[in-house]
Amino acid sequence: FIDREDIFQCIQWLFDNPQEGPLNLVAPFHPTKKEYYTRIAEERNLDLPIFTEGGIASEVVSLKLPLKQLCTRGI
Repeated sequence: FIDREDIFQCIQWLFDNPQEGPLNLVAPFHPTKKEYYTRIAEERNLDLPIFTEGGIASEVVSLKLPLKQLCTRGI
């Protein structure tokens, strides 16, 4: 996950250094679907999801949005 403060700093940098085209913000760690959905369930006090081994749980969750779209979503 990208820290909110890092996103704010990136936006400030973009104000000072305008760029054209989409910009991808990434973190050095990409959670699996199992890690991602388990964390979200824990944060929201929901029942934990059940995953099967070797299924889609091992896939990487990735979010690729243009910075403008990312910023307008309030992330």
